Amino acid sequence: MSDEAPTSLILAIFIVHILILLGYCHLAIANRNVFAELIVSQTQEFGVNVSREDILRHIDICLIAFAIAIIVEIILSLRIIYSKKKREVV
Repeated sequence: MSDEAPTSLILAIFIVHILILLGYCHLAIANRNVFAELIVSQTQEFGVNVSREDILRHIDICLIAFAIAIIVEIILSLRIIYSKKKREVV
């Protein structure tokens, strides 16, 4: 019984974290241009000139990083489930 609780907790944390990352991805994709315009206007208020294309490129890089993190967490979750099933069989 003591082995099941930490494994279930870790899986729950992974699932919640995957959902959070999916939410960030959805916001970044749906509001990509709005975020870029907001960042450009905010940086211009402080006297810094940043191009809109640079901001969009950085948003794309963040989306790629989020996608990689989601894939890694899914793989780790599947490995935990597989090792848990393997222990139950033995």
